[in-house]
Amino acid sequence: MGHVGQAGFLNKAAYIRVVGHAADGREAIELAAKLEPDVFLMDIDMPAVNGSEVTRVIHRNHRHIRILGLSMDADEGTFFHSSIAAATPRRFECAVGWFAHYTIGIVLAIVLLALAPGDWLARPTVLPALLYGIGTVSFPLFVLQPSLGLGIASSKTPKPSQARLKSFVTHVVFGVGLYLCAVALSHLPSAA
Repeated sequence: MGHVGQAGFLNKAAYIRVVGHAADGREAIELAAKLEPDVFLMDIDMPAVNGSEVTRVIHRNHRHIRILGLSMDADEGTFFHSSIAAATPRRFECAVGWFAHYTIGIVLAIVLLALAPGDWLARPTVLPALLYGIGTVSFPLFVLQPSLGLGIASSKTPKPSQARLKSFVTHVVFGVGLYLCAVALSHLPSAA
């Protein structure tokens, strides 16, 4: 189930399929019984029956449905969200997200340099970078995805194996990228 304002955004994700919309709390309860979704995106401020009461009814009658609560009237500066996909977009959030993403990648690259043998940067080999890149897949599988409500290792997505494979492949590419950057750096004239 999805809130109308987020349906278009959610439908773009390969592992999410919006199956219904409810105009008010009564309809939400009816649709939960009829459609039996895996996840129910709940607006706390629903008309007729409020989202908190709807959540109690759905949880009591359909314990397998995961419920993510949100409020469209969140104050500015909200840091934690029940569902980041349902959070109100903020100015510059995409730029901040990409900045954070690449900063984490740079920090992980620096950690590789700290863990690698002393001469690895001068004579890089592919195996340490590749294994390190594969090792970093633990962050999305066990930290990011659960925090977004997708479950440990994408277990709550419709296609967990596909999502896991995508995470694995992107981190293999990260490892290859670390190796190629190290090769490029090894060919620069040394300052010594």
